[in-house]
Amino acid sequence: GYFVHTSVNDIDLSGFTGDTAFALWANLGCSATVTRYFTEADTLTSVSVDVGMLWDSNIDGNYKGVEFMDGGDNPIFGVRMGNNSTVTYYGANGASGTWSEDFGNQVFTITLTKTETGYTVSGTTRSGGTVSGIEIESDADIYTFKAFMDGVGDEWSDGVNLKDKRALYFDNLRYTVPDSGASTSTATATIIVLPPQTRNTPVPVPYSWLDGYSLGGKTAAGYDAAAVSKAANGANRVWECYVAGLDPTNETSTLKATISFDRAGNPVIGFDPARPDWTPAGWYKIQGKASLGESAWGTTNSTTRYFRVVVDIPE
Repeated sequence: GYFVHTSVNDIDLSGFTGDTAFALWANLGCSATVTRYFTEADTLTSVSVDVGMLWDSNIDGNYKGVEFMDGGDNPIFGVRMGNNSTVTYYGANGASGTWSEDFGNQVFTITLTKTETGYTVSGTTRSGGTVSGIEIESDADIYTFKAFMDGVGDEWSDGVNLKDKRALYFDNLRYTVPDSGASTSTATATIIVLPPQTRNTPVPVPYSWLDGYSLGGKTAAGYDAAAVSKAANGANRVWECYVAGLDPTNETSTLKATISFDRAGNPVIGFDPARPDWTPAGWYKIQGKASLGESAWGTTNSTTRYFRVVVDIPE
């Protein structure tokens, strides 16, 4: 899952510049990933990010970390940790080593600066120390930042808030690109994550929408199965109800084309229900034919005598 932690003060972490941080976590058998793509990859000169990772002694494996990757999704540089106080690093051309071995709870910073032969890496540790002198040989540009969490170990334990310890927190993803002359411009990236949604449907359906109708059973497979099942109206699949703003559990909930006449006697074509108030908004088209014998529906005009309403979600 993903969440913006509104109070980092209650997770034994200190050092974030604000009172919120982006976070991700995963239970047994699950994984969570956040990526940010840099369109300025070929001119990017430095990147940095603030990371918060607490040691969870209940879980084995190097299951959480962050990476900066090239255009082929190969890590140029990354750090990770698991059931150990040690944070390790790895990177291009076999680079590897120890980032820190302490038990501190400080948020630490990773900075990559481009050089003639690759990247110089520097930063801080979880106890407030400094890291410097790491050289990564690589002629690749940084195209992607990734934060990842692989679900390992047990579910939440009684009396232990493993969610806070298992979670990976990060904030202030920054990058620098050259401007005119020798000056530079720095921007902070805003990461937007789509809500958990179905993966094997023509249109992704948010789990939260399915939960609103008690569909899916709280499992990924269950949500996918529910989304492709027949709706109560007998005419649509559940995912089609999401697109059209219908109630999949109501047998009378259907998308209807309507016709009325204005004061001049001109026909006005509409639809019911109207555009739903969720995001992304539905996209409605009114199409027509001069006769039912025509094979294709098209744009309406003065010869149109038959109408239909089509709803879709733009990609």
